[in-house]
Amino acid sequence: LGVGLRAGAVWLSASAREPGVEGRSLSGIFLAPFAWTALELQLTSRWYLQLAIELDYVAKSVRGLDADQVPLLELRGLRGAGWLGAGIRL
Repeated sequence: LGVGLRAGAVWLSASAREPGVEGRSLSGIFLAPFAWTALELQLTSRWYLQLAIELDYVAKSVRGLDADQVPLLELRGLRGAGWLGAGIRL
C-alpha cells in the first residue's frame, strides 16, 4: 500500500475547426494525490509477477475551452489505472 502526490505539466494545442476561429495552445500544471496497492506472486527465487492498482484525484485541473467557453479537453476528476508485469531480481 502507498500514498503520494503526483505533479505534472500539460500542454494542449488546438487547431481551428471553422474559418474565422483561431486555434491556440495552453499549458499548465496538475496536482493529483494518489493511493496504490500491489500484489506480487513469486514464481521462482528470482522471477515474479506483479498486479498493481492506482486511484488518484486530479485536485488542480487543466482545461482547454473552445470559442464558446465549452470544455474540449480536461484533465480533472477521479482516475484509475491497473497493470500487470513480470520482473526479475538480480
